[in-house]
Amino acid sequence: MSSDVLSLIGRLPDGIVRHAFSVLKRLRKELEGKNAIARVRERREDFTGVFTDGSNSISERRGAGVAVVAATALRYECSPHGIEEVQVREFSPASGLIVLLPRAYLVTRANTLMRAIEHLTTADLVETGDLVVMDGSYISSLLDPCAAASWVSRELQSAIFSHFAREKGRAVAISKLADAMLALVEVLDGSVTRHMDRTFSKSTAEEIFAEFRDNYYIWAGELYEELLANYGDLFPEESLIALQNFIILFLEQNFTACALARLLETVRRKRGAIVWVCKDSESRMLTKRHHMIVWSNDVSALDFVLNDGEYVLLERAVQLRPVTTNEATIVEALTGRDMLVREIHRIVREQRAKTYALTSRIARRLYDQFGAYSGVYVKFRHLVVQVSYPRALVSDIDRVLGLLSEISPRGYPEPLVKAHHRVVLSQRLAEKLADGMWELMKDDDNLRFLANLVCDSGRRLIGL
Repeated sequence: MSSDVLSLIGRLPDGIVRHAFSVLKRLRKELEGKNAIARVRERREDFTGVFTDGSNSISERRGAGVAVVAATALRYECSPHGIEEVQVREFSPASGLIVLLPRAYLVTRANTLMRAIEHLTTADLVETGDLVVMDGSYISSLLDPCAAASWVSRELQSAIFSHFAREKGRAVAISKLADAMLALVEVLDGSVTRHMDRTFSKSTAEEIFAEFRDNYYIWAGELYEELLANYGDLFPEESLIALQNFIILFLEQNFTACALARLLETVRRKRGAIVWVCKDSESRMLTKRHHMIVWSNDVSALDFVLNDGEYVLLERAVQLRPVTTNEATIVEALTGRDMLVREIHRIVREQRAKTYALTSRIARRLYDQFGAYSGVYVKFRHLVVQVSYPRALVSDIDRVLGLLSEISPRGYPEPLVKAHHRVVLSQRLAEKLADGMWELMKDDDNLRFLANLVCDSGRRLIGL
């Protein structure tokens, strides 16, 4: 066994095995040269914090996904003498059951809806002056709508362009693709924004989520039918599955973006601050510049670079470009067809897709106010974590780090550990609930098709 392990290690990238420590020393000197390393200053003061974590469980069934999402937000009174839990806000699994159709991108979609629930639940608990601490990454929260939409956008636009290029030639295909994108904006932008306005007129996290969950398949069907009725010639047969997937993800991403904007606006209105803490960040903003350790994520490398009580200011180490409205919506559609046609020419030449992730109003609401972000890597004790935040809502990150250091005896805020233990869901939960749904529906003639959608997957039915 030991020889097998050594053989495996020998196949890992040579830089990690042989040269890592010399490169890590150079990384330390580079960061010091940029004045990017600082020490956390002790803050012996009282504060109130809201700490939130979420969880989801998903079961892939024969024709759908069955997911359960949940979140727990804990209010703590924190002082140099200790921490005390004073309030709990839970979004229970009973409120977070959802059937995901179509059976596509299930894990991504469950994670997206979980983040929405985290944002909604936290906003319900925030009070004046709170320090809000979320599990995860603010940078990812900003970028996720664009990332998720880019997959389905590329699939949809490729199907449209390929069809017309084959039938009519490249010039006509570019024109048709521009018209199809304009049609999407024409049908989706106003309608989805109005649906979100109506959804978020509800008061609590449970009411908002129920309004969305109970209606968005109806909205998706209406939007799909309207596109085909009015612009069917722009969406050939081979693009229809991608179009269906696109509409569903578009609704889910806009819902989650609205939930995030609502949270950020609540924190600003309450004159608080908000950060995200990620214990296992995948980011390689620093290591990608050092070819010997490019395969390592930043936190794994910085575990050896930073001493306890030190942090790296990312804005001094790398360029942090704000996320802009233009990256998430089709702003060219607002300035006329000619501008969009030129943009389509460019992205076809570069073999890319034009991302349409959010409606123009929702994109402006989120990115114009909160698109600028910053972050640090901090080593409170033993391990490095990433702390990211909107620049508009954190004016003194050194103070925030000092406060968090006092409540992070294991290197990670203790209230977040407690929130995690309160909310974590068994991965069997969704399977059990899906089995229960199937049992309730299987003998009802009117529900047999729905029962078949949520019955066991084909793999399990045949015993694999």
